[in-house]
Amino acid sequence: MATRDYNMTMDLKALLNGLFALFSDNATCISTWGIYFVDEKFDDEPELRNKLGIIWLASLFDSLEGELRVLEKYRAAATELNQPVLVELCTKAREFMNTVREVLGLYSREEQLFVRDLRDQWVHSWLARRHNESFDIKFYDGTRVVRENVTRDSYYAAIRPFFDNPDGIDSVITSLLERATKGQLRYWNAIDLLIKQMPLLHQVIMEGLDTEIQ
Repeated sequence: MATRDYNMTMDLKALLNGLFALFSDNATCISTWGIYFVDEKFDDEPELRNKLGIIWLASLFDSLEGELRVLEKYRAAATELNQPVLVELCTKAREFMNTVREVLGLYSREEQLFVRDLRDQWVHSWLARRHNESFDIKFYDGTRVVRENVTRDSYYAAIRPFFDNPDGIDSVITSLLERATKGQLRYWNAIDLLIKQMPLLHQVIMEGLDTEIQ
């Protein structure tokens, strides 16, 4: 395999690091937490599985937001720098994120708000929206990311039924996670392939190898 001689300017370094992160952030999250909610060994630890499953599911929203913020900028930079390997990787990143969209499309606006709110409660010590009269929310409607400004009261009215479910919050979370883990979703094949190819991906990005990325 021939090695392309990259001109390692600061702009190109930022592009390389950013593009790699679009892939590695997804792989790292599922590699860290995924075993707990897909491995049968943890079937008797539903509370642990639910907590870590919420962290993973919420991370998919973060991934989609990240792609929308930066991927087209990376594609434009790769084109301007005449780096066809990186342009192709931008296409691969979009293809992978389409499998993430399929997962997020399984959830309603209210369910998405609940998942992200619960994740924020469990991993952050400060939630600014609890102290504001109104705040911005984002959710995926099956086609695009929708942004709305809502009052605090309307926000909590949307997610309160999940917290007040008579069967308990773990029952709610289990149902949400099963939707993403029990079906035949393309995401699972895509993330499995991504994890396996991370060493090659790192090599391609950093060395510019003329090789095929599946």
